Amino acid sequence: MAATKIQAGFKGHKTRKELNEKKKQKEMEESLGINYDDPEVEMAATKIQAGFKGMKARKEVSELKRQTNLADGTNNTEDVVDIDLDDPEVEMAATKIQAGFKGMKARKEVNAMKESDKESSKTNEAEVDIDLEDPEVEMAATKIQAGFKGMKARKEVSAMKEKEIESSTVIENEVD
Repeated sequence: MAATKIQAGFKGHKTRKELNEKKKQKEMEESLGINYDDPEVEMAATKIQAGFKGMKARKEVSELKRQTNLADGTNNTEDVVDIDLDDPEVEMAATKIQAGFKGMKARKEVNAMKESDKESSKTNEAEVDIDLEDPEVEMAATKIQAGFKGMKARKEVSAMKEKEIESSTVIENEVD
């Protein structure tokens, strides 16, 4: 019974502590105008954290390199490359590299557009499920076929009439 009382007291204490922490966090969110449950806020925080971790790692690596160079007794800084930017050959090489990069970038964009077109066309295509044995479907198909055959026959008749008119005008012109 004493153990139960102690456990109950501890659970109450723990719950009050959690509620106070949530209340403080909510007050901080409201004062800053930030909703920590928003996915964009989470993504931004992750991006900031990743940038900070990267900066920290780069500092550690550069410090280790510096210590290694000091221990070796060398002070090797990176080799300085001297490039004459006014040299026509350098300009041509830079232009060629830039053109290649722009071409690669354009090809990637075209492929991405093609992929998005393929995906959108796949989603736009609706699956048609028609029961060909349904009498209403048969009647509709017959009606469509009859309309098409009628249109075809009318075209043939008009073509025959035009030929007849042409041949009669040719005969009249020969008679005159």
